[in-house]
Amino acid sequence: MPERRCGSCTLCCTLLPVRELDKPANTKCRHQSSKGCGVYRRAGFPASCALWSCRWLLSRDTADLQRPDRTGYVLDLVPDVVRARDNTTGLNQEIEIVQVWVRPGADPLKERGFRRYAERQAKKGIAMLLRFGTDRAVAVFPPAMASDEQWHVIGDAQMVRAVTQTGNLLLDRLKGEPHA
Repeated sequence: MPERRCGSCTLCCTLLPVRELDKPANTKCRHQSSKGCGVYRRAGFPASCALWSCRWLLSRDTADLQRPDRTGYVLDLVPDVVRARDNTTGLNQEIEIVQVWVRPGADPLKERGFRRYAERQAKKGIAMLLRFGTDRAVAVFPPAMASDEQWHVIGDAQMVRAVTQTGNLLLDRLKGEPHA
């Protein structure tokens, strides 16, 4: 895979929340410009921005995806988990997910490349969590994860939000942070 660069893409700077800057999701960062971040790797560069990585830039498994500013979504490199209950067996389980931060109005599920990507991840037991801001998300389980071999999209009304310190259950666990 050839080396990828952000170029003029700054979608992560808009879609992701940045706690250190009190910047909510889906809001342009005050340091964002047409040339990228005005404080990149300098004083004032938030730690959460330094830790965040774009999966499209760094992962071979995204080779058939277009650049995030062209698709309207960014894929987080750091995995997370969702807790799910199998209504047939009653068993609870944690399922690894890829967080996908989605621009308002964009629909990754309509994009063939994204569906193929999600299907490849599902074969490894990984689902998608489409985030439409800090408080709204849908979980996506491709056919490889479902006994009926159909796509399943679980909406906000069917999910209970976990309260976390970092915004990520796995990171909370690594830091030893409590969560509800």
